[in-house]
Amino acid sequence: MKTAVSLACIAAFALAITFPQSAAAQAEGVTGTVTGPQHTPIAHATIVLRESSNDSAVTTTASDGSFQLQSPGEGLFDVLVSAPGYASVSRVIRIPRSGDVAITVVLQLASASSLTTISSITVGGSANVSSASAPSLSVARVQLENSATGKLGDVLTGEGAVTPVRPAGGTGNAPLLIALRGPDPTETLVELDGHKINTGATGGFDLSLIDPADLQDVQLVYGIAPSSLVGPDTIGGAINVRTLEPTQQPHSFVRLGSGSFNTNLAAIETTGTRDGIGYAAALDRLTGDGDVNANGTGSAWQSASGLFKVRVPISRNNGFVQTEVLDQATNRDVSASLSSYDPDGSFNSFAGSNLQSHQTLYALDASVPLGTQVDRQATGGTLTFRHSNELDSQTVTGPAQNVSEWYFNYRDVLSDDSLQYDRAIGRGTLTLKYDLTSENLAAPYTLGGVQDDSVARRVMDTGSSDSNTASSFSMTELDRTWALRYLLEPTTHLHYSAAIYGSSYSSFGYSQDPRFGFVWTPTTQTAVRASVGTTFQAPLLTELYVPSPLPPPDANGNDGLVAIGNPHLNPDRATEYDLGFEHIFGSGEHRLALSTDVYQTNLRDAIEQYVPPAPPGYTYPVNLGNVEYRGLEFRADQFLPNRYRVTLSYTINSAFPLQVPDAIQNGALVPNEQFLGTPLHRASIQFGRESEHSLSFGTRLVYEGPGNELNRPPFALLDAHLTQPLKEFNVSLIMTNLTGVYADGFTHNGTGVPYGGPDGAIPTNAYALPPRGFMLSLSRQL
Repeated sequence: MKTAVSLACIAAFALAITFPQSAAAQAEGVTGTVTGPQHTPIAHATIVLRESSNDSAVTTTASDGSFQLQSPGEGLFDVLVSAPGYASVSRVIRIPRSGDVAITVVLQLASASSLTTISSITVGGSANVSSASAPSLSVARVQLENSATGKLGDVLTGEGAVTPVRPAGGTGNAPLLIALRGPDPTETLVELDGHKINTGATGGFDLSLIDPADLQDVQLVYGIAPSSLVGPDTIGGAINVRTLEPTQQPHSFVRLGSGSFNTNLAAIETTGTRDGIGYAAALDRLTGDGDVNANGTGSAWQSASGLFKVRVPISRNNGFVQTEVLDQATNRDVSASLSSYDPDGSFNSFAGSNLQSHQTLYALDASVPLGTQVDRQATGGTLTFRHSNELDSQTVTGPAQNVSEWYFNYRDVLSDDSLQYDRAIGRGTLTLKYDLTSENLAAPYTLGGVQDDSVARRVMDTGSSDSNTASSFSMTELDRTWALRYLLEPTTHLHYSAAIYGSSYSSFGYSQDPRFGFVWTPTTQTAVRASVGTTFQAPLLTELYVPSPLPPPDANGNDGLVAIGNPHLNPDRATEYDLGFEHIFGSGEHRLALSTDVYQTNLRDAIEQYVPPAPPGYTYPVNLGNVEYRGLEFRADQFLPNRYRVTLSYTINSAFPLQVPDAIQNGALVPNEQFLGTPLHRASIQFGRESEHSLSFGTRLVYEGPGNELNRPPFALLDAHLTQPLKEFNVSLIMTNLTGVYADGFTHNGTGVPYGGPDGAIPTNAYALPPRGFMLSLSRQL
């Protein structure tokens, strides 16, 4: 049945948007403090207040980070804050008739790794709304620390507009991917410190490879984001995983833990600055027997990661050079996650299946201010160079080898170089960017989508009777992208963003994608935003490869399909429309922040898998035609006294093809029907309290409606955590899946919720989730 977001949702934006402003904290003129992310005072920071195009007042902070300005009078003003080595931040504030207002500023270290502004300004205890034209969310480090699963994806599954994708079931060590605004994880760009880590092998990125203990925060930018320079090759949005950053003051952290299924963790990290050189380092290890060990199968896994980062200042005006090395490896017994029961009770064993993955990233970033420093900007702008090399390899052994696009051997090398120039022009900022990316993928012949694993093993067996069958391939892609963006704030109420991308891909050719965004902030606590633009999703390298000669489709008399590529495949192209509203009610500990967005994404030439109506034969990707994504995203944050907080999110994620040619019909593609494995409704509620010196706790209930990725009836997951400071230590208890929902252990074939195919209901497989789990950990700040 066709699903859509009612246009009545837009009526929410017709509400009155001029709300009474709360009284600011009493002060003597404009006063405040500027600190770093660890609450370290920042001396000699520059604070500029301006109205229209004129600077009304300028001052710098004292050694304790404090400042004071004579009030310039009642009204709305831009406040601009900058400090050497930190990212500048600007916000619109209201100065009341009394002329007194208190401002608190938290700056982050200057970094080329951010997709959005992460520094903050609060006025009278309340944060002002963002003027970015695309909705975004930052998952703070404290939320990452409260995850003992070892999977970043598990942390993100409770956030709005996030669809978890489980290509091999839901056991604790199975791959877990994230899709933003839609059903396809390949349409979500994943970056590590601003460097793209999606590969041409699978397109999606298994977030279980990243240990949350190594991270500073995670940024989610939804949609095509005309103001963020995410890049053109994404449809649903981008996830930027930011690793630990150097700090001005030395900090060290040690954490040990043990929990259910003989899970053990150890993490140590240190950050600081010595003789002006910043550093960050971390080592982590996580092992466990896994949650399913039965019928000769297992789910044990072990992972280890190491991070080292050095930052050297090269000028007094925020210039720096930073090097980074991140190495992480995971070894998983995937036999349990792939094994299954048939309806007649027979067991399909994948005993002996193992997956080893290894990822190494080398990065070099350099940012150089040009000209002299005036207020917060260099008169000649800023030039930023970025380089990264990523090596991603995977080895699969046992029966799991080549059963799907997630279980095959490959080695992928991804290199990226970019040059970016930013310059303030009047009340706007102009950005020019050029990016050169090359990728080389080498793998045995397997493209995924094989319906019969015996055929896959026959094709892969280089010693079989099919001696002429291609057994391996190597592909290279070269991508050139340029971008021109201009951000303009002609008044304190109006914020414009315009960008155009030009892309030249060796795999399919040229694309040009314009984007435009507009934000109206009638008050400091209200924002109405709109954006429109085009984008694309490049075909995967594996989707383009055709072996020569072709393997025989049925040499052994099996009714199976052999997956091959399609060299004539075109990219998905899309146009997205977004309309959003945000408002903060109240101030300080009693404020309520509401935000909502509605969007529609029109995809043209969407890529889907062609399956012939009568096997044996070949299956390969083709351009399906038109597809629509329609959605609503709602979030409410209620801040309460004593650091209590309640967060509610609700999303509608409607995704369906508009037409399906008969030749492409494979049973799971039905015109105007929700894509399989994509829940239409998703909601979460979180309640907790975060404190550095007393008891902290949190609970999270995540609901997934019909059509979820488990092919199960609607369900809810309940997690919780407690942290109690004891002298110099913190004791934490983390609990997952407290209700034990769908903890069946193995996949059950054909018993999932049927999918409405064109010729009647289609059986689906019912996937399982990890059972109830506990983790007790002890940590200490050194």
